[in-house]
Amino acid sequence: MGYINNKDGEFRTKYPSIKSIISIGGWTWSKDFSVVARDHNSRAKFSESVVDFIDKYGFDGVDVDWEFPVEGGDNKNTKDPSDGKNFVSLLTEIKNGLNKLASTKYQNSKKFEIGVAASASIRINRHLDIKKISSIVDFINIMGYDFSGSWSSKTNHASNLFDSKFTPPGVSIDRVVKYYLENGADSTKLIIGCPLHAVGFPISERVDISKDLGLNKSIRNSITADLVKRSISYDELESYYQKNRGDVVKAYDTNAKATILYNNKTNVLFSFDSSYSINNKLSYINSNNLGGMMFWDISKDSKQSFISSAHNYFKSHKRNKY
Repeated sequence: MGYINNKDGEFRTKYPSIKSIISIGGWTWSKDFSVVARDHNSRAKFSESVVDFIDKYGFDGVDVDWEFPVEGGDNKNTKDPSDGKNFVSLLTEIKNGLNKLASTKYQNSKKFEIGVAASASIRINRHLDIKKISSIVDFINIMGYDFSGSWSSKTNHASNLFDSKFTPPGVSIDRVVKYYLENGADSTKLIIGCPLHAVGFPISERVDISKDLGLNKSIRNSITADLVKRSISYDELESYYQKNRGDVVKAYDTNAKATILYNNKTNVLFSFDSSYSINNKLSYINSNNLGGMMFWDISKDSKQSFISSAHNYFKSHKRNKY
């Protein structure tokens, strides 16, 4: 991380406003959060190691990505009913450690940030003390993607802004944002996460896109098309679109502010964020005074770059935090 974090290096000199935040946890690395957060001594030891790591390698803060307290996440994760309360204690411990580092080493001339990655599921979020978490952290990255995927039994949007009339009531970005605000979150700390990948579904029946966009349809068990075995980048999707122009159609869900791509020949449907989807989300963020937008993940950004589009949008709207 020397190139990115060297304060006197080429990267930081060229982009002085860039902040480098280390993320800890994630879907595959949240196994022991529950055990660590349960005990004061283990919380203190964990916090100390986080602060030392940030100090040693020149990071500007930490994103605690516990997926997830109490329920959800990988089946191998340890879980406990007290996880929600202990999560607040863990964040407080880390926050105090970062404040101490800023005070003793930098005389408070430098501020270290702390944030969390949050599920878009209200069922999971009900275990959290959102008001307390919001008072501790600098940002809350709401993972507004992967609402559906390879685990789904029916087709659905993977990152819809609003509910759709074509699908049963379920998860949407608007729904979870309202839940956070109703439970005491600071709107300016809420960051909307958007995908830089498309999700493919092989549908088991022929569909009429003009009627229902191919949503809420049963998915075939056997997956033969390589592109639907995994999530794919937008450049891969664009290449797929160009190669199959005679067979594919792009359509927009004006209720959900979401986009789908359907192949009439192979009966495969893709859910993804187009410029239409991203622009609606940017407008939503601005009109609701939210903190900004984040993307998962940077390696799949397209040649047109949604990251650049978001940057330019916020810059034109004179948003200092995004």
